[in-house]
Amino acid sequence: MLLLLVIALILAWPTSGLSLIAYLALVSGRAYFSTKIRKRRANTLSAIGEVQAGKGHPPSWVNDSTQSSAFIGATISEATRKGVPKSFITSHFKSAENKAALLCLVGLMEDKGSSIREQGIAATDFICEIWKIQSNIVATRMRELGELLTDARVHYEISSLIEYGTMFHGDEEVAGMLDQCLEAAEEVRAITGQDPREVLSVAIGRPQPA
Repeated sequence: MLLLLVIALILAWPTSGLSLIAYLALVSGRAYFSTKIRKRRANTLSAIGEVQAGKGHPPSWVNDSTQSSAFIGATISEATRKGVPKSFITSHFKSAENKAALLCLVGLMEDKGSSIREQGIAATDFICEIWKIQSNIVATRMRELGELLTDARVHYEISSLIEYGTMFHGDEEVAGMLDQCLEAAEEVRAITGQDPREVLSVAIGRPQPA
């Protein structure tokens, strides 16, 4: 009887407003989801490595247009919510090679037993990782543009290009710096999908051309 009473008291003991059973269930639940997240992350990193090695294949549902559209839409929506510009996603995955790499990643996640939701999370993480790398390149190029534009002559010529679509340089040194500006703007365009004149407008601090 005493043993039963002790057990009853333990089970009824409040723990920050929860019974001991509820508390243990909460802790167990957190441990379960933590383990699941770590496993999914490990599977994603493994799949990314395999894709980089040229391995992988599209998921089994790739030819189901309804599911494919829903999956791509949800993935793009979640990636943009996490700060990836939609213009980058659209531009990057216009390339058949880049699109194939993403689908191969999803197919590998499916092979590892991932649910469709987990495949979507992996796809979103993949896009975010690519953007993290590419955004560092964009930041570097924009910084270079800012430094070049501190020269009044370069600033004048780029302002002319933005406003009138032409430049009037004749100085060889200025021409060289302008070439660097245009190359940097083109590299940013290739990553973000922005028009080079928009890139230059941002760098120079002017309103973007209509």
